[in-house]
Amino acid sequence: MTTVYVHGREPRLVIAQRPTRRDHLHGAWWPHSGDIDQELAPMLALVRARFGAVFGVMLNRDEWPDADVASRQARNGKTKISWYGVMEAHQMVLLCDRSRRLALLVLPPDTPEPVALTATLMACAPGNVLSTNETLTRARAEAPSMPAALFGQ
Repeated sequence: MTTVYVHGREPRLVIAQRPTRRDHLHGAWWPHSGDIDQELAPMLALVRARFGAVFGVMLNRDEWPDADVASRQARNGKTKISWYGVMEAHQMVLLCDRSRRLALLVLPPDTPEPVALTATLMACAPGNVLSTNETLTRARAEAPSMPAALFGQ
């Protein structure tokens, strides 16, 4: 997998080994900041390295209030950024090559590391059925028993 850095920081992205359509979530993304202009392109580069082209990204507009909607589409070339279509809070949907659809839990940047790690493992687990809010709620409850960093920080 190709490593891309944002201001010296690797994107914090984990996607299930074998994402399937039956899973509600296929992984988690934990941006370092709320600046979509700084965070999105490096994360998409990692997805492209593993899954090929990313044709579309659906984001919840309420979670990225400072984003310039018009400029995002132009800077991502063939990747269309949509600010609608995602019904759950903390969710991003990627439309990839070969009709692959990846639903990711988007962790708020200020999420405590134990909660982020727990939620990430839950979002990558085969057969997961919890919504993004249910995943975060359960991760907050189970986080104290979580071991050391998954993201290598």
